[in-house]
Amino acid sequence: MGNDETVINQVVNRYSRAHNLIPATALSRVGSIAYTVVVAWYVSQHAGNQMVGLMNALNGAGVLLASILGFTIIDRYNKKTLLIAYDIINSIFCIVAAVLSIYLDRHASVFIVLILSAWLSLIATIYAPTSRAIIPEILHTQEFEKYNSVYSVVGELSRSAGPLVGAAILAQQTADALEAALIVNFVSFMLSLV
Repeated sequence: MGNDETVINQVVNRYSRAHNLIPATALSRVGSIAYTVVVAWYVSQHAGNQMVGLMNALNGAGVLLASILGFTIIDRYNKKTLLIAYDIINSIFCIVAAVLSIYLDRHASVFIVLILSAWLSLIATIYAPTSRAIIPEILHTQEFEKYNSVYSVVGELSRSAGPLVGAAILAQQTADALEAALIVNFVSFMLSLV
């Protein structure tokens, strides 16, 4: 009887860990997308549309670099450790950027968010395949289909919620929209660690 309970506990624990990944990924994505909405507005307001174009180019460069190098990182290191490290590093960068943006002038803040945005794009590009690659380590093959359906639906919902959160931050019409977006992104990364 004890052996059956051990097997059942292992299955429940493995399935629970897999489902914890879904809200963690969704929270992280909501914060990042909300941040992206606010930062595009912020950069446009304080540095002009040309800088928005530069920001998008830097983000694209981050995605390209991550696409080329990401698979070597994902296959080489423990995936759970990578996901945790991504969220910790991103949360630290967001809170540091929030603090710096309070003390620096608007033009210096623009450069900070350009660098941060490129970094976040790079990590987001690596985060997605890492979170997918860990699934076989957690679930059995017969559980994939149901899990992938839920993962995909929640992923699409978080892509929809992110712009709404960003728009809500901007709707407050405060001078601190950038700081608020950075804090929301920080909180989303921290909550995804829980």
